[in-house]
Amino acid sequence: MLYFQPTNILTEDIEAVQALINTARVQAGSQYAALESAVNYTTDLTAMYELGYNTVNDVNFSMETAHLAKNQILQQAATAMLHKPTKVSRGYSN
Repeated sequence: MLYFQPTNILTEDIEAVQALINTARVQAGSQYAALESAVNYTTDLTAMYELGYNTVNDVNFSMETAHLAKNQILQQAATAMLHKPTKVSRGYSN
């Protein structure tokens, strides 16, 4: 029996170390999953931010284009009014 006792102790030590390794693997796996989830969440937020940013830029561009078109129309109308005298102004100029 004396020969088997050191083997049992060695086996118990190995099993204890294996249990510690398994626990560490489980903890590392859960931490990795948490990090992976955080990265995915951040990636989704970045994509959503870019989508929102591009939408706002599109709206701003459309608004600026409409404003420019309006100003050009007003300018053309004013220019046309200045170059074409009306009957009233002809009467006063004579």
